[in-house]
Amino acid sequence: MNFKNQKRGRHILISLLLFVSGLLLVCSSAVASSTSESPAVARVKVFKEANDFFRQAGETNDPNRAEDLYNKALLRYEKLTHEGLRNGKLYYNIGNTYFRLHNLGLAILNYRLAQHYLPDDQNLSQNLAFALSLQPDKIIPKQQKQIMKTLLFWHYDFSKKTRWIIFGIAAIFFWLIAFVKLARGGQGPGLAGLFPFIVFLLMGGSLSVSHFWPPKEAGVVLAKEVVARKGDGLSYQPSFTEPLHAGLDFDLVEKRNGWLYIELRDGRRCWIPENGASVISYKIPQIRDNNLVSYQ
Repeated sequence: MNFKNQKRGRHILISLLLFVSGLLLVCSSAVASSTSESPAVARVKVFKEANDFFRQAGETNDPNRAEDLYNKALLRYEKLTHEGLRNGKLYYNIGNTYFRLHNLGLAILNYRLAQHYLPDDQNLSQNLAFALSLQPDKIIPKQQKQIMKTLLFWHYDFSKKTRWIIFGIAAIFFWLIAFVKLARGGQGPGLAGLFPFIVFLLMGGSLSVSHFWPPKEAGVVLAKEVVARKGDGLSYQPSFTEPLHAGLDFDLVEKRNGWLYIELRDGRRCWIPENGASVISYKIPQIRDNNLVSYQ
């Protein structure tokens, strides 16, 4: 009888130990999950810290302290890009930070990157236009290109998303007009459907051109000064009497042996060292985080 009681006691003790161990395991897991941050929460925290440093820099009257705070903000913004985050607001803030640090080349480069994600943002467009106005190389675009941009303004000024929306609305209006006309015994949409049909064709043509003939890769000069040459080597003669400067944007024609063959906005072409510029590439792995919503 005593043996049975001892055996029952051992079973109870083992069950109690297992219960306590399981309870401790659950509690430790809960504590760990509550103290650890998800990647999204951590990104928002870093982004907020960067914004706070940027704001403090704008409020101080000490230039040295302001520069230190801008660099701290920049360090956190770029930490997010190194982790794979691609966000228009993030690039916009990086561009603003570089602008405050008087780095015109990297400011314009990041504004261009932000523009890819925020093509219709007016604040971004104004900041980019102001930064470009400070660029010392005054390159006047070819008159033919200026005329084309004026006549085909919807293709150059409207983002692809905006053109798709207008394309869809025009199609809906055209078919609604056609349906109403046919329901009333007419033979087609008539003159009332002419305007939406023209808009439909213009937007559709513009979208087709963007898809089948995309624009060339763009780039920005980052070096303070770079000598443009007539060939891909230092032995070639300079293309211009003056060097090109940071912030100058261009279209990439060819890349060869550490040199870039570029086309300026006025149509002139030249070679520059690859390490003096950056080509804007959007075909990179990216993390989209909609929690990053604030601008600077």
